[in-house]
Formats: sequence, C-alpha cells, structure tokens
Amino acid sequence: MTGNPPERIRALVVDDDRDTVRVMTRLLELIGCEAIGCVDPTDCAKIAIRTRPHLIFVDISMPTRDGFAVAEEVRRNGLTLGLLVALTSYGDDACRQRCQDVGFDEFLLKPATRDQLRELTEAAATIAASKRRPAKKYS
Repeated sequence: MTGNPPERIRALVVDDDRDTVRVMTRLLELIGCEAIGCVDPTDCAKIAIRTRPHLIFVDISMPTRDGFAVAEEVRRNGLTLGLLVALTSYGDDACRQRCQDVGFDEFLLKPATRDQLRELTEAAATIAASKRRPAKKYS
C-alpha cells in the first residue's frame, strides 16, 4: 500500500434550532459523513477539540452566542481540519462580507441541499487528503 486509506469526513453542525441540527446531521450521514450536532454554541469548542471535524457548519443567528463569535474562536484555536461554513437565512451582502471577515470559508443559505452538502464534503475531503502524510514504505 502506497498511501493512507481515505478518512471518513467528520462534520459538526452548530445551530440553536434542534430541527435544523437533526436534518443537517441526517443529510450529512446519508452522504457518508460522521455527523455531530451541537445546539449550544458555547459547547462548539469543546466538541471540536474532542472530535477534530473536517467541516464545521455554524448558524449565524443564535441567542446565546452568534456564529461570528463561534467562527472567530474556531479560527483562533485551529479547531477545524478543513472548512468553516456559515449557515444562515440572511443572504444580504453585508452578512456575506462579515462572514468572510471573521474567517468563514463558505457561505450557505438555509435550507442546505444534499448536493451542496456533498460538494462541501468533497472539498473538505480534498483538504484532509492534502494534509495527511503519506504512509511509510517498508522493504
């Protein structure tokens, strides 16, 4: 074997709406991800440290802590192995710009489709593969 086997993509969904978390995690599981849900944005860092996700979806508008603050913490502490994705129902230019300013890699309007999630998962897999070290060759 000349390389490491592909790694299953881990995705963390952070949203205060339990139904959104349930639907998103189910869609991600259907496309082959290991999906973790988080309804309390103050728990995001603890969960990310424990699970080391390749992909983190963060709702922007949450009551206890907004997605911008979550994104800043994720970036400051290097808590994702791949992509940080804003998940929101706000599609205006000001929101898009603020998401970019705080370090989101992608901007996704709710409701997300399976095709959009698959595309982001594939991008995260490419990033993960590029960061893995090749397996050592033994003779």
